[in-house]
Amino acid sequence: MILFPPIRLKSNWHANCTYTSESYREVGMRKTKLMIALIGAIIIPLTLFSGVLPVPKSHRIMAIITTEDLAPAADSFKLWHNALGETTYVYTTNYIYSSYFGRDKQEKIRVFIQYLNQAEGINTIMILGDTLKVPIRQAMYSGQYNDARIPTDLYYGDLDGNWDANGNGIFGEYINGINVDNVDGMPDVVIGRIPLSNNEALIDYFHKMVKYETTVPTLSAHFWGSSIYDPDDGIGQNYCLRLKSGLPSGIATKTLFNPMVDTFGAYPRWVGDGELSKTNAIKDLSSGNFITVHIDNGGLNWFGTGYIVNGERLFDYNLKGIETRFYISTSSYGAMSVKGSIGYAFLVGGGLAYIGNTSIGNPEEAIGYERLLNNLFSDSTAYLGEAFTRVFGDNLYFNYTMNYMGDPLLRVYPVTPSVLNYSIKYGTSKITINTGVSGVYVSLIRGDSIVCDGFTDEDGTITLPYYREGSYKAVLSKKGYVVSVVNLMRYNGIKDNYEQDEKSDVKLDLTRARVYSISGRYLGKYADLRTSLAGGVYIVSDGRVTRKISLIK
Repeated sequence: MILFPPIRLKSNWHANCTYTSESYREVGMRKTKLMIALIGAIIIPLTLFSGVLPVPKSHRIMAIITTEDLAPAADSFKLWHNALGETTYVYTTNYIYSSYFGRDKQEKIRVFIQYLNQAEGINTIMILGDTLKVPIRQAMYSGQYNDARIPTDLYYGDLDGNWDANGNGIFGEYINGINVDNVDGMPDVVIGRIPLSNNEALIDYFHKMVKYETTVPTLSAHFWGSSIYDPDDGIGQNYCLRLKSGLPSGIATKTLFNPMVDTFGAYPRWVGDGELSKTNAIKDLSSGNFITVHIDNGGLNWFGTGYIVNGERLFDYNLKGIETRFYISTSSYGAMSVKGSIGYAFLVGGGLAYIGNTSIGNPEEAIGYERLLNNLFSDSTAYLGEAFTRVFGDNLYFNYTMNYMGDPLLRVYPVTPSVLNYSIKYGTSKITINTGVSGVYVSLIRGDSIVCDGFTDEDGTITLPYYREGSYKAVLSKKGYVVSVVNLMRYNGIKDNYEQDEKSDVKLDLTRARVYSISGRYLGKYADLRTSLAGGVYIVSDGRVTRKISLIK
């Protein structure tokens, strides 16, 4: 008898396939971790495999933590990320609260994350739900920048210690320069939260995310800056110019300042491309920009456009129809994970990620943003959440206040990504996809399950078996390329080696009438015919027979 844990074998000629699906991975303390496969007298012919170890998928393994009522939306995120090779699991708070020890809900969640990180290697956490759904930790800070309890999801990301070294039940105490609770303050896992509180809003965000990841983005960075304390200090403008100067040459930039030009000295210390105003800000947010960095004053539900020089405010209700993908701000309180915050409004209005403060902001945070931008457009960074971890430094107050609102596995690119072209050959029980690019991860989805996955070989080809009749989606992904989603349909009457070449279109539906011969009930892979038809020639539009031309005797 052979005793070993279950493994998945994959070669470069055959896909890894399964026809099972799990909706949730609620296996407390990973009880199934200890489950052993008992296999007796089995001989595996290793000659079948040209490579017995699977090619690694993404180095990101993510856990989604949410509530029972938001599980339907969580499943959509789970399926998408798994289809991209980003192994993702879903856990609900009810399960965590009943299975893990802690003095309160927050501590139970953190203990669970510590376990996931240490025992399962999970390195990314996405929280679905606002702070009423999944609670946030309040850290106690009293010092130079503030004297308050600060809401911080860093508690779930920095896994060192317990954030309560003196055991008094007050977490993250930092009092007048003394780190009472010995908080490290640096994230051990990437942490992000989508603070939307119902399935409809989350699914709407999900569709925007998929659209972004399947569309070639315009790599651009816009900088909004204004004076912070006095009209002539130029703090926001000059930080913006510093951040802009560090970007790669291929990134398109634009600056909006208020005052736009420095007229206070003998020579201008700053000159913007345009004036930062409410009208221009709204227009700029609708321009399809990749990322906007804003150094200005602001509040919970508004941000300024030169607040110190009487610039108008933009409120949460102004943020509709946004096309800017990512937004970074030094404004105070805007990144609170609650309905009514400017960050919440940015996500609902069309944005994908908001990075900012849960307490009083400070323009000095721009130093952390400089590290973020340097990594955002670096070849070593694949996800925005990874770049966000570079924000954290030796200032514990800034670390407490910084919050990432959005999916932490949003893809980013150092240069404009390419598009994967592909050709498809259908068979009676298999499908062959050729991209001309090796190492493309391909997953075949039926319904809410990934039934097969694998990587293209050195010729850019992969063959996937599909046995059941019906519709499928193939998701193609590789770093440096936008994701491609291919709609497929399998019918029992399909002939072997039927070819379809749709290199630039993710849809494989017919768009004009064509003529096909019919055998039995089926017409290639397109017709969905409910009655038997005699052999003949028919007009077909959008995959369905519309008119018979002549009967073949």
